[in-house]
Amino acid sequence: MEGFWSLRVDHAGGIKPCLLRDDLRMDIRPLLADPEKIPAAVARHVAAFTEGTL
Repeated sequence: MEGFWSLRVDHAGGIKPCLLRDDLRMDIRPLLADPEKIPAAVARHVAAFTEGTL
């Protein structure tokens, strides 16, 4: 498994847990209207990455 060190946020509204894998990018633009939902959605995304189910 790849190491997880940080989250990368890009200018196009994406968050991804690994700089080397574009296929792990999560688009958060649909969540910007309700920003309180972003932390939970990102946590689910990172959990899926670390569990190998993403």
